[in-house]
Amino acid sequence: MSFHAAGMDRVFWEVSASSVMTRPYIGLFVRFAGRSPGVDRFRRHVTERLAGVPALAVELDVQSWRWKPVGSVDLVEHVRSRTAPGGLDAAVQDLLRESLPESGPLWRMWLVADYAADEFAVLLRVHHALMDAGAMLRAMEVLFTERTPTAAESSATYHGFAGARPPGARERVEAAMMAASVARASKAWVRPAQRSSERSFQWAAVPRDRVRELARRHGASTNDVFLAGLALALSQWSAAHGGSVHDSDSVPFVVPAGVRATEEADEPGNRTAFTGVAVPGRGDTAAHRLPGTTLATKLLKSAPHRLALRHNLDWIPGGILRLGQSIASQPERVTPVASHVVLRHELSFDGVPATYVQPVMFCLDRFPLAVLCLTYRGTMTACFTTDPALPGLEHVHQRWQQALGV
Repeated sequence: MSFHAAGMDRVFWEVSASSVMTRPYIGLFVRFAGRSPGVDRFRRHVTERLAGVPALAVELDVQSWRWKPVGSVDLVEHVRSRTAPGGLDAAVQDLLRESLPESGPLWRMWLVADYAADEFAVLLRVHHALMDAGAMLRAMEVLFTERTPTAAESSATYHGFAGARPPGARERVEAAMMAASVARASKAWVRPAQRSSERSFQWAAVPRDRVRELARRHGASTNDVFLAGLALALSQWSAAHGGSVHDSDSVPFVVPAGVRATEEADEPGNRTAFTGVAVPGRGDTAAHRLPGTTLATKLLKSAPHRLALRHNLDWIPGGILRLGQSIASQPERVTPVASHVVLRHELSFDGVPATYVQPVMFCLDRFPLAVLCLTYRGTMTACFTTDPALPGLEHVHQRWQQALGV
């Protein structure tokens, strides 16, 4: 069975990249509390469950713009092992510099072992045209849960669509404005000389309960807390390193909104709508910025507006979406990307539980940084992918932790 390639699939397929470090590869890094099964046993496990993830067995036909099944998936090529005698962190940083396969399905998985006697890890990386973050979580749910969640239960879909009323004319217009605001001129990051094709990957974690309590006290969502803390961290970085973000009344972000329907849970492709969100730029604490942040994200929490975003994506040709992405990449318009997803189901391998899950984000050419935050069990973990040409930005993950009181 083949699948139509949506407009966002084409955007990420055609986006330019000056190096492997700026290619649109997302990923998930999972640590399991047990002895490594060995690569042969691990490959057999993936083989047994591969049919449940159609997206891992397709390739893009750019003539018809359809995802078409491959004859077979070479799991020796796609599922590899890596020893980590120098430590897990060093091994992961090395793997993030590797390219995905040049042909066939655009993904690769590594079993990482020999860094501890009682733990092993799995790293999955996929092209963002093939999967959005939610679809990637769904793939891991199918491959690594005791009972595969149904499509309606999965982490891939926007659950607010169930029973939502159709969007009206006003909501369609507001959704279009949310999408168009991605390309508005911010001029907060105009430093064309300070750009490189290198990327730095850093992670920071905060307790979910702490974030929930802060959100509850201010009538906000956990995503609001994530954004408010990130805005404060960037304002502090800007003040320390001569930027202009801290002098602004707002801190703009590109916020991807998941718009995947339940019936598409297992389909390949990218089902995210990019929206522009301007978070308050004033306030000494994340809590002080939360009321304005909650207001700024109000439309993202509306199911009819999400439906309108999805309808717009289905209607707008891929070439127009690609043009919009190109405009948004201009120096006077680039803004940080901030995304948050939730892995709703606990992962395991042969009864061995996954104790910690880290997302892996990409950061395109000319963009200063991109952040992907993942909530799993009791922890929110964010991957900060930054351009090291911007001094001090590689430490903004620590500022984010501090902004949330960690």
